[in-house]
Amino acid sequence: MHTKKLPLSLLLVLFLCCKTSTRQPVSLAPAVKQDTISAESQKVSFGKNGAYLFPVSNITKVISYSFLDVHDYEMGSDSLIKGQLLQIMPNYDQYLRKDDPHPKVILTGAKIPALLSILNDPKSYKNATAFCYSPRNCFCFYNNRNEIVGFYEVCFECTRMESRPVFKASRKGGLTDKAADRLKKFCIAAGITVR
Repeated sequence: MHTKKLPLSLLLVLFLCCKTSTRQPVSLAPAVKQDTISAESQKVSFGKNGAYLFPVSNITKVISYSFLDVHDYEMGSDSLIKGQLLQIMPNYDQYLRKDDPHPKVILTGAKIPALLSILNDPKSYKNATAFCYSPRNCFCFYNNRNEIVGFYEVCFECTRMESRPVFKASRKGGLTDKAADRLKKFCIAAGITVR
């Protein structure tokens, strides 16, 4: 009778499988390093566009994010400053900065109405004039079901902003210099990095 010798690699697999039968299966496939995206709560429940004010009812927390703008990582210096890639909500992810000690700040209590008093003041808005929109800060507004009910993004450099849902005053697309200064001071007092 002629017996065929088994390849050494197959013998090794059999040995490892027998030896580790009470443990998790051993994978002999090469380890593949994958880029990972950390994700926040992905439930989104925006109201109708066109309301007079930004949504104010049922907000239990606001999360502020400070992130890179497109110029920070187009210039080739991304390895120095680009940190974790974070999916803030579906189809919206941003790189946080490595050098920012607080790229994510949770606002609760009296800070929420203080922020909304700036965002919902019709005098805070003017027609946007800049075309260089490079936002580095945003706010996600959550209800008690951990759904994002509002989103507000701002570029302090050109004072342009965007919101979801769009509300009446925000259709102008820009903050006045005075409102941008008020919002910047609010952020700094709350420990939010402003660029």
